[in-house]
Amino acid sequence: MRPKIIILLSAIACIGGIVFFLACKYTYEFKVTELKEKAKETFTEALDKELKNRNINGGLSFYFNSESAISTEMPDSVYWEDASGRHLYRMDSKKNSMNITHNSNLRALHTFIFYEKPLQPDSLNLIWDEQLNKADIYLESALRISLTHEDGSVESQKTYQSEWGNSSNLVFTFYIGYACEIEVMG
Repeated sequence: MRPKIIILLSAIACIGGIVFFLACKYTYEFKVTELKEKAKETFTEALDKELKNRNINGGLSFYFNSESAISTEMPDSVYWEDASGRHLYRMDSKKNSMNITHNSNLRALHTFIFYEKPLQPDSLNLIWDEQLNKADIYLESALRISLTHEDGSVESQKTYQSEWGNSSNLVFTFYIGYACEIEVMG
């Protein structure tokens, strides 16, 4: 009779251990997802704060094809004009869905402002870190900003002394600008 009880208790302990492990794993994944969402929200707030800190002056002309304006499909390219001339960008549908905003006017404003004075990863990271602390999220933050130029070349900058070798610590990838020409990873 004793061996049956020992086997039964062992089976119950194993099943209990598996249930406990799965409950812990689910809780961990839920908390990580929640933390990532809060980090994304605080980054959006940091970008808004950075935008408000900039002196916005000057004119901006924005052109689009009237056929694409009445179409529900995304245009294949967009161009805008400022004092330095006309700028043409090719659109990417994957990046378009990951843009930080879906408001086309705000996207155009981002393009104009950040073209004139590009985002600096260290200063934006400082603002983001402040926003994280205000939201009671205490973790080390780092950013990598990549800018795609009109000719298709990419220029990347990252926060000072940050490690980008491990993709498991990546919280988000956002695109900024009308043609999603600015990629921000944090």
